[in-house]
Amino acid sequence: MHVFPDDNFLDSACRSISGEAAKALVSLKGGRIAEDAVSVIEDWFEPSLKKARLLADLDERIRIHSSEGDQGLLRPALKARAVIAASPEPAPDDYEPSFKVVPATTLGGDWRSDCETDCVIVDGDLIVDGTLILNDLSETLCVIVLGSLRARNLDCGGWVFVRDELEGDHLYACSLNDGILSVGGNMTVQTFLETGTYTQVAGRLTASCVGSTHNCIEVEGEVNCPGFERRSDSDYLCEWIDPALLEVDDSDGDLGGEPELYPSVDYPERIRAGGSPMKSKL
Repeated sequence: MHVFPDDNFLDSACRSISGEAAKALVSLKGGRIAEDAVSVIEDWFEPSLKKARLLADLDERIRIHSSEGDQGLLRPALKARAVIAASPEPAPDDYEPSFKVVPATTLGGDWRSDCETDCVIVDGDLIVDGTLILNDLSETLCVIVLGSLRARNLDCGGWVFVRDELEGDHLYACSLNDGILSVGGNMTVQTFLETGTYTQVAGRLTASCVGSTHNCIEVEGEVNCPGFERRSDSDYLCEWIDPALLEVDDSDGDLGGEPELYPSVDYPERIRAGGSPMKSKL
């Protein structure tokens, strides 16, 4: 898989800018996503605060999951906290948040964003004819598209902002819990599943199937999706997701609830491989 923008001709057209210049560019061209995107740049790219914020957020989630007896959510939260707490932190004097700007582009094949750069800004449309992976789960990376984003399959974490249209076949969004996918225009996909990303669509949402297992999907415009009202229902997810991508979640077993099926780690792997997560008969 290629790395965007490092592995293509845009590397020479890519330029580094300061945080202030990044905020000015997004404020000027960001439209409806500008305010939230600038807020992320301001609030999250202070190196001395990154780790403390992540740990504080995880501590609160661990407290809630523990009090509710939710082992299914408690275990991954404890694991994530241990990993982050043990990770080295750069010395403040040696670290400056990195911002890159690249022009509009069309890319062939499969791509992932540069996880060494804090914030990548695409000054125009980004079109990928294969799979595109943006950021990771850590909520410390940001991609801002000052145009439309189109990809066959899209897997995104952290913060992703798209000023205009977002289009693709299969979209998967996941972060530790507080990542954001914000679309200033319409979102048109065949399937969309979020498992830890707040999703905001300012325009219209058109999809065959939608699932939401951790956070929320807010749509200001019209919703064209037959199962949208059932998006968090395990029975509905089982109606459209390939059974090979589901696993039993017995976190409510101690509370007397029946075990339910939810997407497994194989679900995002199918998306990244360029496949469909849907049942073959659909």
